[in-house]
Amino acid sequence: FFLIAALAVAYQLGQMLFPFASEKTSLAVTNVLVNLYPAVTIAMAKIINKEQTNQIQNIGFVFALVGVVCVSIGASI
Repeated sequence: FFLIAALAVAYQLGQMLFPFASEKTSLAVTNVLVNLYPAVTIAMAKIINKEQTNQIQNIGFVFALVGVVCVSIGASI
């Protein structure tokens, strides 16, 4: 029950902070970061449920993280 409540709070917090993030940086950068929720779902499934992922999924996850870093660096320049 605690995990479900924590996820609900995190989801609502993300919804509330989206307009603030859109004001502080470009909407393109904000949208890229917001739409990474499938990567977060995969990470949580691996950590919490101990689900197995194949090599292609792991490579995709790493590319998503590298993309976030690139977008963040590009946004701050």
